[in-house]
Amino acid sequence: MASADASPSSNAVITPGESALLPPVGMARRLVVAAGCFAVAFVIGYFLFIANAWGHELDNEAYLGRESEGRFIATTGGHILSRVTAGALALGLIALVVIGAALRAFVAAVIAVIGVGVAVAGAQVLKATLPWSPLAATDADLPAGLFRETYPSGHTTIGSTLAMAVVMIIPASARWWAAPIAGFGAALFAAGVVIAGWHRPSDAIGGIFWSAVVMCLAAAIAVRLRGREPFPMGIPDSATRIRHRQLSLRLCIATAVSIYAIVIVVALVVRAGLPDADLAFALLIGIILMGVFAVQGWFANTLSQVSFQTPDTPST
Repeated sequence: MASADASPSSNAVITPGESALLPPVGMARRLVVAAGCFAVAFVIGYFLFIANAWGHELDNEAYLGRESEGRFIATTGGHILSRVTAGALALGLIALVVIGAALRAFVAAVIAVIGVGVAVAGAQVLKATLPWSPLAATDADLPAGLFRETYPSGHTTIGSTLAMAVVMIIPASARWWAAPIAGFGAALFAAGVVIAGWHRPSDAIGGIFWSAVVMCLAAAIAVRLRGREPFPMGIPDSATRIRHRQLSLRLCIATAVSIYAIVIVVALVVRAGLPDADLAFALLIGIILMGVFAVQGWFANTLSQVSFQTPDTPST
């Protein structure tokens, strides 16, 4: 029989009710380091696209090239995004807490919800404080609403953080296959705000990285407070973990490529070709999808090594 003092990193079976379990070694530190890397990416995105003329030109061409998707799709996307109001977000956050409690991950759900709130509020502060000024001739072709308060995209932040919050509260064993689903949900917001004309592509990219910063920090706090090795069967063997990660990666790539292919096919059907502006749009939409699925996939598979669920009370 395995000793009750077995190391948390051992492969011993973890029985329900055991409480002296520590989170995987280095997990919280890994999440904090990742948050720092995503913060650097966020800052690079700002200086690359917002603070120099070359970035403005590419960003503006991509924004104007969104018209290759057709007016109907842009209008429909705008209608759908307009349903994401403060009230709808509040109901979604309440639902997350309720679901988290039902899954015995109440504390993690509360931390995740706080993370979503901080990210959304922080996005509004960043949009209001990060300077934007005309640097390229094509800036004059943009709607007046894009001359300020756009980086990072608030709706992209909402979609990305909600997806990551769901990943936090579901069982650890489900996270590897939930990764492409989370990516799909986040991509609808990130790509949708561009196609609908609400944001430039750079704003969506900023929203992706800003969301990752906040939710990685939220997950690190959850790991420190409630993290434990997955139970009741313990951490899967190394071969199983590798197989799950590989399959999750393939599913994320397949989903991202499928979405991208649909976007390009629609553009070709509507325009019967891709002028220069449309090519810029295709490039940055590809970067957006790559960023979304990379963040969601990494986050889900990293957290697959830790459980936030409270163990069942052992029967007497």
